[in-house]
Amino acid sequence: MFATADRKRLLVGLLLLVIIMGAFLAFNRLPKIGIVGEDLDAVSSPGRQCFQGFCIDRDPGTSFITRWIKFSISYLRLVTIGMTFAFITAGLAEAFLFSKSVGRGLPTAGVFRRTVQGAAAGGMMNLCSACIVPVSSAFHKRASIEGAVAMVQGSTTLNIPALAMVFFVFSPVLGFSRLILAVIGALIIGPIVVLSVRRERTRPVEIPDMSQDPADRLGWKQILLPAFRQWAKSSIGWAIRLSPIMILAGFASGLVIQWLSPEVVATYLGNDVRGVLIAATFGLLINVPLLFEIPLVALLLLLGMGTAPAATLLFAAAAGGPVTFWGLAKLMPRKAIATFATATWTVGAVGGLLVLLGGAFFWEEAGLRDRVAKASERRTVEELFLASADDPVDRADYPEVFDGTPASDEFAPFQNIAPQIGTDALIENRYPGVAIFDFDRDGDLDFYVTSAESNALFQITRGGPNKLFRNDGDGLFTEVAASAGVAAETHNSTAVAACDFDNDGYQDLYVGAQGRIGDNLDYRSAAQDPALAAVVQDRLFLNNGDGTFTDITATAFAEHANVRSAASIACGDVDNDGWTDIYVGNRADQDFVRFDTSRHHGHYNTFFRNNGLDENGNLTFSDLTLEAGLVSPPIRMRDPDGNPITFPRPGGEPIEGFDISVVDANGNVVGDPAGQTWATMFFDHDSDGDLDLWVADDGDRLKVYRNDSTANGISFTSIEEQLGIDQMGQWMGFALGDYDGDGDLDVFVTNMGFQPLARPWTGVPSPDCVYYHPSESGTCFHALIENRVNEGADPNRRGAWEIVTGSTEVEPSAVLPPISLTGEFNTADESPISGLEAYEFGFGAVFFDMDNDADQDLYWLGSLAARGEGPNGDLAPGFGRMLQNTGDGAFRDVTVESRMVDSLAVDYSVLDPDDPGFSKKRQRLGIEYHENGKGVAVGDLNGDGSIDVIVTNSNGEAFDANGNPIVVGGPLFVWMNSGNDNNWVSFRLTGRMAIDGTGSNADAIGAKVIISHAGPDGGSSTQIKEVLASSSFLSMSSTDVHFGLGSANTVSVIIEWPSGVTTNLTDLDTNQLHELIEPAN
Repeated sequence: MFATADRKRLLVGLLLLVIIMGAFLAFNRLPKIGIVGEDLDAVSSPGRQCFQGFCIDRDPGTSFITRWIKFSISYLRLVTIGMTFAFITAGLAEAFLFSKSVGRGLPTAGVFRRTVQGAAAGGMMNLCSACIVPVSSAFHKRASIEGAVAMVQGSTTLNIPALAMVFFVFSPVLGFSRLILAVIGALIIGPIVVLSVRRERTRPVEIPDMSQDPADRLGWKQILLPAFRQWAKSSIGWAIRLSPIMILAGFASGLVIQWLSPEVVATYLGNDVRGVLIAATFGLLINVPLLFEIPLVALLLLLGMGTAPAATLLFAAAAGGPVTFWGLAKLMPRKAIATFATATWTVGAVGGLLVLLGGAFFWEEAGLRDRVAKASERRTVEELFLASADDPVDRADYPEVFDGTPASDEFAPFQNIAPQIGTDALIENRYPGVAIFDFDRDGDLDFYVTSAESNALFQITRGGPNKLFRNDGDGLFTEVAASAGVAAETHNSTAVAACDFDNDGYQDLYVGAQGRIGDNLDYRSAAQDPALAAVVQDRLFLNNGDGTFTDITATAFAEHANVRSAASIACGDVDNDGWTDIYVGNRADQDFVRFDTSRHHGHYNTFFRNNGLDENGNLTFSDLTLEAGLVSPPIRMRDPDGNPITFPRPGGEPIEGFDISVVDANGNVVGDPAGQTWATMFFDHDSDGDLDLWVADDGDRLKVYRNDSTANGISFTSIEEQLGIDQMGQWMGFALGDYDGDGDLDVFVTNMGFQPLARPWTGVPSPDCVYYHPSESGTCFHALIENRVNEGADPNRRGAWEIVTGSTEVEPSAVLPPISLTGEFNTADESPISGLEAYEFGFGAVFFDMDNDADQDLYWLGSLAARGEGPNGDLAPGFGRMLQNTGDGAFRDVTVESRMVDSLAVDYSVLDPDDPGFSKKRQRLGIEYHENGKGVAVGDLNGDGSIDVIVTNSNGEAFDANGNPIVVGGPLFVWMNSGNDNNWVSFRLTGRMAIDGTGSNADAIGAKVIISHAGPDGGSSTQIKEVLASSSFLSMSSTDVHFGLGSANTVSVIIEWPSGVTTNLTDLDTNQLHELIEPAN
């Protein structure tokens, strides 16, 4: 068996090969699989893209040359082991394995057999297309050209680690396309190369044999020693010949890679024929280490590459490259090398074109597997938050907006500057509120944000200090809550309002609170525990006028401080005595909120009358909820036949929807027979000179209280049923504005939206809007309520307010239309959806003129449970909607164009769905990326005449890189309006009480501001606003009054002050803030 020297060398060579290859696979190739997995997690980190140990830095502080050199060195470091193995194996093959007598007869075995042998041998080698060249060259002696080419293909495209990773990382379409192309390439490229040269050659290509066999009769030692010397000589020879070209290839590949960017990929590697052809060419022009093509293609898919070019590149990048062809050119005719390259390019291109054709009929996007795509996006919330600042708005990109000519509906995008604030803008609170106000009276607007208590029972409910952001100008804000005395770290803060309660010219802070989550104690139990009461009761911080505040809760409210889980604060002088009163909308303790039963316990709301300053100069309030007629009524809970569902009460009448037997951990009754209020609003809805009250309850009817106060006392009357708007709903937030431009103020109220209607009606009574929606008494849709008071003599008549949600047209977004309009959603009863009904869940809402074109636009946001990328993130999701008023009572959805999607790290670079570079997933434009929106407030933060927007998001759970839940902060969005060329005017009103103690309240809350100016058609146009200091879901906007004017250059204004005094000014200049003080008479 071992009679010849060749057979002795073959035996030893095979044993050595097994040992060397085993070590190579164990210590280098198998760990590569783990490295690729790790790199896929980091493949789209905000500052760099990393894959298989290579990193493409995007740090603007790193020079191009530095990034190129670092990448190239990493390339060389990672291929060194593979190349060393290749040199050693090639020398081993020449010295021990492929001597002439061993290979004798194989060339006559047939082209196909030699091709299969080469592919099989290559598949075991696990070397890249450059590294396999030495081994392939040695194998060429035994198996001819086709065997050598097949070995290259087998090693690079048919090795087991590569195939396993391909199916793990990519969709089945790409996985099977790679497998099929690899098999086809291994079986046909070699024979094609042979056919291209066989016709022309007259004699076989001679490969010089560097090994001299001793006589077969020599012993083992005499045979093996020369073979070992030849092994070393051959290996060193291969290293000398190929190392320089490998170094050059490393730097060349590094240079090419540095130009990868979303823009380049979207332009040249789109899902089209050009993208396929470029991918085939690009793949052939680079040499990649083993498995490198997998994370490279994954990265390019995330950057926007199409599926078809991905299929091409996945094969072509692995199958061959410049070093491959250069190395084999030493052994094969030039025509063979040209044919090899052409055949490789053709197989890759044809494969991509077939995938492109299949995509036109069978699939749309078939790139990464979902789990890998999600893993690649598992950046931390902090990383995503900071990445949100990477897309500044350049006015030069919007020449039509800034051409010097005012125009309707033109705008440039908003820009989120919250990342510039830093991690202070990541808020730890389930229900964070925001108030915009000028706390230090330095002329610019600051803002305050609430946090949860720092001593919460669970990590997910644990917060920290509240935040007061002082406006330092130029888009810079400094957090000063601690030094200002309003950090309230141990306070379980929720809603907030900024109003001047003591009329000293400085706005104070009323900060609501909610019950401690998880203690199973309602407010009655909390009130009996002074330590717990301090955590869950509302607080009043009096502004000292020197940049600090003083907590005056104890003296201002005594034992009447609210402890009923505040969700909304409305400020207003309801009796026009010059002192601002407070109405607190209370929800329920979170531990006892349920929507799956007919028991729906809320908390009574509270009305505090401002008594002014006592003889000691202390500000005090009285709880006049009962006397004013503002005790919340029991909820409406009816069975399917419309009969009230009641529960017994010892010694009294049964109560609808309230079960007195439900108790907390201390045995105290849970809640009150009242609704769960989310929003409250004071405004003069019937224009009779006093503030009326609107209340939005979650799981109950909308409530309206008419102000009937007289000199004898404060009195309110419930009139929602009389008006015909007592609709059941899960009402969340108010917005007030004259959306139809008819000179009166309309109301928008957020609700659950259309999503719950996918659930079938069960007939089980509950406060869930789905239960009431089929009847005329309730709805899940938002409510746009048009003011028609002026159309009749009786402002309290049925029809004075009309819900017009379904009849209000909205032009949907081309990029992110609601799924209710795309065919992806159907209501359980297949009932139609129209107009504003087609839009998602909302909490906070606001009317404001985003584009200064003299009409009121509408924004809302909200998500019920969690951020989209966390647990339960798909429960009533929403990313906010910015609806631009078209001026004719309709709206246009410009959420994407205005860059006001409530999602982090959105890429707005491509917004045309027909553009090959557009990808919802890559650009994070799907609803699945939404944050957990809550509050919204508006104000002109930088004084440029364009209204800016601040929104809050809840903290909550997200997934870490391993898929485990973690608690993350809720990001603020501080959207700065980029403006346009339209004119504007703003007013900051000061009531006379701040001057001499007479007249209207210092903030002029309730004052009507009516302006007249030239309209777009040359006629006169009128706009109206009311100074509003009410909470739209946890939050409060600036009390400044702003109007967009379009092309108007002057305005006339009438101000109806709460005291009854009227100011009439004409020919006021535009494009400035007018600070007006109420006259003495």
